[in-house]
Amino acid sequence: MLVIGVCGKIGSGKTTIANFLVDEGFNKIEMGDLVREEANELGIPFDRASLENLAIEEVREDEKYWIKKAIEKAIKKDKT
Repeated sequence: MLVIGVCGKIGSGKTTIANFLVDEGFNKIEMGDLVREEANELGIPFDRASLENLAIEEVREDEKYWIKKAIEKAIKKDKT
C-alpha cells in the first residue's frame, strides 16, 4: 500500500491535489474527519475549540497519534 500525506497552509492546494489523487484511484482520509470520529467516540462536542483541544492533546501524548489513526483507517479501507 502506498500512503501519500498532503499538508500545507490554507489555500496552498491541499484539496486540489487530494481530489486529483482520488480521481486517480486513491482513498482520501482527512484530518478533520479523524478528529470528529474520535470526538464522537469520547462524547466531546463538535465545536471548533473542543475539536482543536482534542487534536492538540492527543499529539502531546503521542506526536504520531493522528498519523497512526490515518494509517489504521487506510488499512481498513484498503481491505474493503
